[in-house]
Amino acid sequence: MTSLILCNTEYKDKQKSIAGLVPAIEKARLYRGKGGEIMRSAVSRFIECVSLSNISLPEKIKHSLLDTLNENMRHPNSQIQNVAVEAFKHFVLAYLVEEKPEDRDAEARVNAVKGLVSACETLCAIKECSQLLPEEDIVSLYHMIMNEVMQSLLEALEDYSVDNRGDVGS
Repeated sequence: MTSLILCNTEYKDKQKSIAGLVPAIEKARLYRGKGGEIMRSAVSRFIECVSLSNISLPEKIKHSLLDTLNENMRHPNSQIQNVAVEAFKHFVLAYLVEEKPEDRDAEARVNAVKGLVSACETLCAIKECSQLLPEEDIVSLYHMIMNEVMQSLLEALEDYSVDNRGDVGS
């Protein structure tokens, strides 16, 4: 039993040291100088490996790693960009995609539908307020609302959740 606790403690210590590696590299400013571009590629690859390993990370570290990947994707060197994009794919799957989207908060879905309605009302008010827009822009706006937004609103009508009160439409 003692060896199991020791092993678990070592595992958590390893996870902490792995999670702190990228912030330590950034704090040491190792992206500068002759090896800076190599270090950027290596950090992106490291983030990819961490993501593939599905290592448990605190939210603060996830945000830090995401910022690092975003910075590397904006780098002028295309090789650094490519490595960062590949790492980003795995990072998203490991840390940003919900495992059970049906467990999302019903109130958040209600507010999203209300937001869509509000956006449509605001966009439709543009026609009444502005004579500066060409007629074809207004028509394309209405087509976008009709084809895309209305489809989302109709799909929202099919969305029901079950909570502690029973079957409740969200």
